[in-house]
Amino acid sequence: MGSPYCKMRAGIFMWVAALSWCAANAFPQEGSGDGVTAGPSAAGYTKAPDTCDKEISRLHRLIAGTDKQAEQERYFQELMDVYDTQMEHLDTLDVLTTGTRRTEGKVLGEKAHDYILYAGNLLDKDKAYRMLRKAVVLESPTPGIQVLQDLVSVSLMKLRADTTFTRQFLQDYLTAVSSLSEIRKTVSSPDSMQQIRLAENEINSLFIESGTAGCERLQAIFGPEIESHRHDLTYLNQVLSIMRQLRCTGENVYYEAAEAAHAIHPTAMTALGCAYKYHKEGDTEKSLRYFDEAVSLEPDVRKKAEFSFSAAVTLYRKRLWGKAREYADKALAYDTTLGKAYILIAQMYASNPNWSDETTLNKCTYYAAIDKLMRAKEVDPDMAEEAQKLITTYAAMTPKDEDLFFLGLKKGNPVHIGGWIKETTTIK
Repeated sequence: MGSPYCKMRAGIFMWVAALSWCAANAFPQEGSGDGVTAGPSAAGYTKAPDTCDKEISRLHRLIAGTDKQAEQERYFQELMDVYDTQMEHLDTLDVLTTGTRRTEGKVLGEKAHDYILYAGNLLDKDKAYRMLRKAVVLESPTPGIQVLQDLVSVSLMKLRADTTFTRQFLQDYLTAVSSLSEIRKTVSSPDSMQQIRLAENEINSLFIESGTAGCERLQAIFGPEIESHRHDLTYLNQVLSIMRQLRCTGENVYYEAAEAAHAIHPTAMTALGCAYKYHKEGDTEKSLRYFDEAVSLEPDVRKKAEFSFSAAVTLYRKRLWGKAREYADKALAYDTTLGKAYILIAQMYASNPNWSDETTLNKCTYYAAIDKLMRAKEVDPDMAEEAQKLITTYAAMTPKDEDLFFLGLKKGNPVHIGGWIKETTTIK
């Protein structure tokens, strides 16, 4: 590249030669007339990174300023050399800067971006992909926004060339989405947030363009492969992870992957997948057995509550009222602030209020339902609006004062709700 070499006086420093433009120009040269002969100047310690950036910008302009392919390729190779030199002498450049320190992942991501932009006919998508993947891994969990966009873009190129790359493309997409979410936690300025939103839009557009979006499409992609990978736990866990993150846990392939993975290495999540599988197939007993196993395997108390609540919902849909309430109560035992569990119990009461031959007493069941809804509002503000809507609805179904009078009842009196509910409430 015609770059000058740094020569430092013997006995002062063991110095490296040929640091390219950016490293070499960080120091005044011996014999330059600046009076410095014993070592690098104080100012020199802050110049190297800036010089690198200037050299990169200069090569950008040279590539854009010529239409001669040979010149473009020569400048392009020099540009790649600058990045390589930065990474080779990264520790030295870190010593020289007082600003933001460079990392291998950051420089590699910038190199990959320029490689994609300027390689032209020399572009090797596999090489670009390897650089981007490494850059993302090195900078995890918050790599640069541009490198995430580039990763999904190049991953899509590879998918178009090879349909067997589908699973890895999906993983790259999810990595990008997850990383952007982490980056969002670290910024606050409107400009930064806007940059993240634009990147998300671009990445989601590439995902839609890939043809892999949609649960039915994932079923078609992975469905035929599960049987041949039944003993490959790594593959099965990747399928489960992808489908969970894309909210496609209702597809048969998810259930099949969960059951196969559970047979190899049982976890709370594989047990949960099996629970839903047998619920869908109508085997309630087996479904509940797996829900119980999921709760047993899960160490997190709040997740235990969620799993128990999920079991309650499946039982509610089958109109198994008593069993559904049992699991809703289990959920509340794990998490007393789970307002949706109280709401579900209220809905159970309202869905099956009849326990007496006396219509007025049956209508008193709605008081018990309102009790649960009031409790939901108390413990979980996020559920307050939904609970209040149901309170308004159920209040209209409670007995009239005159009907209560004929039974010797009035507001403030306790009343026991029989049948499967077996609970005492107060007339309101």
